[in-house]
Amino acid sequence: MQQPKPFWQNLFQRGRTPRPSPHEQLYTLIEQYLNYRRAICQSAGTLQMDRYYFRFLQQYLHTNPPAETLRELLLGYLAWLKQLRSPRTGRLYSPDTLAGACERLMAILNWAVEEGYLERIPLKRKELIKRPEPLPKPFTPEEVRLLLQKLAGKDWETTRNRAIIITCLELGCRRGELLQMTVGDLKRGYSEVRQKGNRLHVMHITSCARE
Repeated sequence: MQQPKPFWQNLFQRGRTPRPSPHEQLYTLIEQYLNYRRAICQSAGTLQMDRYYFRFLQQYLHTNPPAETLRELLLGYLAWLKQLRSPRTGRLYSPDTLAGACERLMAILNWAVEEGYLERIPLKRKELIKRPEPLPKPFTPEEVRLLLQKLAGKDWETTRNRAIIITCLELGCRRGELLQMTVGDLKRGYSEVRQKGNRLHVMHITSCARE
């Protein structure tokens, strides 16, 4: 199926202002939003995730018939997502993947309202696919004790691994934040790291972690 041209290319044809179809409108919003994201995003990984999730929406637009309204089109997309199977495994996509697609969809709709392309968001949040509640399984104190007991050696690798575990326990940091720490941070007593979304975060290093 050939992708429709952006609706604004036909605005002045035949002396009238045609009303874009929901398909045309959504194609144009995706294109404009991705251009906007490329202009402001510093993270190549974020842009890659944008493209990954928007491919679901583009696939739906390519393979499904036109709708009368944008809301009707988007509700059809949400129903289609729930039945979508991975071409690699043949299985339904996980709730996390579908929720990610919905989060990207809401991002583009919010942006479109802010920029004046839409008057309002045509979906309600309760209609979206949500991520399942996480069920973390933290180590018990006994498990931590046994883990550190296994790392009681004096060689370099064992000492390094023990330091990593203690630092994570003391600071509650993620792997990516741990990788950003430097030797200079130990002297200063804190570490400035970039969290998800490129947010700056300061982690205060406890005396136990410094030791």
